[in-house]
Amino acid sequence: MAEEIPHRLVRVLRGVPDLAGIDDDSLLGLVGASANLVWEEGSEVFAVDTPAKAMYLVLSGAIDIIDRDGSVVRTAGPGEYIGERALARDDLHSKTARAKVRSELMVVPKAPLVDLLAAHPALAEQVRARLAAPSPRETDRG
Repeated sequence: MAEEIPHRLVRVLRGVPDLAGIDDDSLLGLVGASANLVWEEGSEVFAVDTPAKAMYLVLSGAIDIIDRDGSVVRTAGPGEYIGERALARDDLHSKTARAKVRSELMVVPKAPLVDLLAAHPALAEQVRARLAAPSPRETDRG
């Protein structure tokens, strides 16, 4: 019998450090609940002081994370995700995210993420610990 090849987006999610240990079925559920959308160069993914409604995984292109003063704090590329801090804290975005070039993002709404964390307590604890710990990029993810 041939080996089953996981969905392309499951393989992408598997590359996200926090999700690396999650089973394929759970990741496939996350893929099914998400949407892949394209932002043209210069388009805003989300703006500072807007409610967080999703986490965004960069599939292609590059997304600038922009501080309130207009300076680019960092650029997120393929395999990186943005917007999760504000989403996890049920808060407003602290930065603006804008497509540096034409970019495809996987948009994962809050509810499926909450369900995933509820089904995987170890992952939930890992995410809580990471969000609680200060890091050099503490405020650059939106």
